[in-house]
Amino acid sequence: MNEEIQPIVTSTQNPLSKKKGMPTWGIVVMSILGGGLLVAVLGYVFLVYYNISRYQPVQVGTVQGDTTVLNDQASTTPDMIDGEVFEKGEDAFGQFVRMTEEAPKDYSNMFASDPIRVDWFSHAMEVPDAIKERLLTEINSNYSLDTLAFATTVTQENITGDDAKVYSLFLYKLGTVHAPNQLQGESVYLFSYPVAGMGVGVESQYVVYVETLHKFIVLQEDTQQFYGIPNFVVDISTYLGGIVTYRSDISYPEEIAIPGTDEMLFHTGAYAENRNAFSYYGAPNNAGGIANIVTGNILMGYPTSAREFTMDDGTDVYFVDGAYRIILKDGSVQEYELLPSFLKKPDDAQEKQMYGLGYTTDVTWNKDFSQSNNMYLLGGDIITGGCNAGIEPGTNVVSNKPWFDEVNLEKVGTAKNGDGVFTMKNPEENQMYKELFVFGGQAAYMVAHPDVPFGEEQKVPEKMRLAEFFANDPVVFWKDHKDRWRVYFKSEYQSLAECGKPVIYLYPEKAMDVNVQVAPNGGFTYTDPVYPESGWFVNATPEGKLYSYSDKASYPYLFWEGHADGFGFSDKGFVFSRDTLEQEMTDLLAKTGLNKQETKDFLEFWLPKMQEKPYVFVTFANQSAFEFSAPLTITPRPDSVLRVFMNFKSLDTYKKVEPLLLRGFERKGFTVVEWGGVLEKK
Repeated sequence: MNEEIQPIVTSTQNPLSKKKGMPTWGIVVMSILGGGLLVAVLGYVFLVYYNISRYQPVQVGTVQGDTTVLNDQASTTPDMIDGEVFEKGEDAFGQFVRMTEEAPKDYSNMFASDPIRVDWFSHAMEVPDAIKERLLTEINSNYSLDTLAFATTVTQENITGDDAKVYSLFLYKLGTVHAPNQLQGESVYLFSYPVAGMGVGVESQYVVYVETLHKFIVLQEDTQQFYGIPNFVVDISTYLGGIVTYRSDISYPEEIAIPGTDEMLFHTGAYAENRNAFSYYGAPNNAGGIANIVTGNILMGYPTSAREFTMDDGTDVYFVDGAYRIILKDGSVQEYELLPSFLKKPDDAQEKQMYGLGYTTDVTWNKDFSQSNNMYLLGGDIITGGCNAGIEPGTNVVSNKPWFDEVNLEKVGTAKNGDGVFTMKNPEENQMYKELFVFGGQAAYMVAHPDVPFGEEQKVPEKMRLAEFFANDPVVFWKDHKDRWRVYFKSEYQSLAECGKPVIYLYPEKAMDVNVQVAPNGGFTYTDPVYPESGWFVNATPEGKLYSYSDKASYPYLFWEGHADGFGFSDKGFVFSRDTLEQEMTDLLAKTGLNKQETKDFLEFWLPKMQEKPYVFVTFANQSAFEFSAPLTITPRPDSVLRVFMNFKSLDTYKKVEPLLLRGFERKGFTVVEWGGVLEKK
C-alpha cells in the first residue's frame, strides 16, 4: 500500500517599491528655472507617484536603505521584506518596534552594532524547582495560579502518564551572555511551555530575564520564526516581554572527511529521541543536549571508546547506535551518515532538494549485473505508514542483522578505489528483500513500465513482479573502513507514500508580499508554482488570494508534494460511520480550528477517499512534531499559524478508540492555515 502527499498554500506581504530618485531632466530644468513654484509642483507630483507606486505589486527592484523592492525570486531573499511598523516606542529595557498589533515588542535594533554573544555551557542544566518557582513568580505573581490551572486541566480531562507531565512550565539554563554590557552575565535559558494542537506539544524559546521589565526577552535566531505568544490554559504573554533577533555562533559542518579514507560523512540533522513518536518533546536543534524537555533527559557526552576520530578543529567524532555524532559547544548533538566514495551526490541545486533521485555510482559492474538504473540510496530498516515512510536513520550498518550473512555474498562490481561491491546469493527467502518489495515494489514497477496505467500494475501476478524484482538486483552491500557491512537500495524502490495535499492559506491584515519557505526533510516530489531555492514570493490579500511573482499568475494556494519523516500519528482518534461521515468531519474540523471555507475545501478533496468502507478511523499529527519534520518559514512573520495534518484508515467494522484531545485555535493578526493529510494509493 502506498501513500501520496499533495498541495501546500501560503501567502505573503507587499514589497515596497524602490524609492525613485529625481530624474536628471528634472534637475536640469530646476537648475535653469530656479523657480520655487516649479520645485513645489515637481515635489508634489513625485510624492503622489511614490505613494501610489509603493502599494502596487512590483516585479523589479533592489534594496536601498530600509526600502525593499522584490525583483525576480532567484535574486531576492526573505530578509529583504520589510513590513510597515505598527508601533515605535521605548520602555524600561529600551527602544522597540512592533510590526502588527498582535506582534511582540522587537528590541533587535538596540543590538545592531553590538550583537549578543553567549558563553554556552557544555550541556544544559535543568533549573531546580525552587529556583524556577522564585524566578517565574517574580515575573508573574500569579504563577501559582497558573500551576493550579495546569493541574486542574489534567484532572478534569483525565490526562495520565507523560501526557500529564507536559502541563507545566519548564526552564533549563544554557549559558550566560558575554556581550553586550547591558546583558553581560545574564543567564540564557530555554523556556518551554505546552501548546495546543492535535494533542498537546511543547514549544521552546531561548530567553534572558530582564529585571527592569520583570519579563523574559526571547532570543530569536535569525534563521527561526517566533509566531507570536500562545495562550493555552495559561497566558504565556505574562512571561514573555519581547524579542531580540541575534545570529547564533553555534554551527556544524555539512560534510566531514574521514581521515585516512576517501569516505565522507554528511549531516542528517540534530539528535532526536524517539524520532517517530506522535508527541515530540525534544529541544529545538537538541539545544543543550536536551533530548526530552518533559522527562529531563539531557545528553552528557559519550565514552572515549565510542570516539572514532578527531577533526582538525579538535571536535571529536563518535559512532553511537549506528550513526556518527558530534557534540557542539552548547552540548547539542548533530548526526551524520557515511557516504562511500563510489556514490556521488547530484550537482544541480534543484535536484538536491527533490526526493528520490539517489546517488550515481562510480563502479565497474560485472556484465551479468542488472544495468536497469544503477542509482542508489542508503538502505536500512524500513519504516512503513504515512508520508514519513522511509529508511530508519542509523540503520545502514547490517553486519549484525539476523538476516545478514557475509558468507552468502557474491561480488558484482568494483569501485574506482578497488573496493568490492556485493549482492546476496539466493535472496528469494531473505526477509529484508521481502520487506523492500512490499515497501517499494509498486514504485519500481511503475518506473520500469511507464506505459502501464496507475493501479493496473496490481493486476500483474505477484509472482511475475517478484521475478522482475529479483532480476533487477535491487540491493548491494559494501564494507567500510571499519569492516562494517552496509546496505544500499536501488533508488526506484521507494514508497509512494507522500504528505497528501497540504494547502496553505494566508490571511494578512492587508495586502502584502510574503516569502514562503517549506522544507520537508525528505524533499519535494512536486511543487506548484516551481519552488525556487529561496522559496516562493507571492502577493497575498486578506481574502487569501495569491499572486506569484515568478510566473505572474494567480493561485488559490501554494502547492507541494513530498516526504517528511520524524513524526508519528497517535493511536487516539475518532471512528465515524460512512453514513454520518460528512457531518462528523465538519464538526471535527471546526474543533481543529478550520473555518467554513477551509472545511469545505478539505472535505471536497478528502471525503470521497474516506468513504470506501463502512467505517473510517481518523487521527491527526501533532503540530509541533510535524513542524520538526516539515518546517514552515514565512516572512513577514505571521501572528498565528495552524497546521492540520490528518491520517485515516478505512475499516470494515466499528472499532472503539480513545478520543484524541483537540484544542481550539485563536486567529490573531496575520494568520496562516495549512491542511493536508496522508493519501494512500492502493
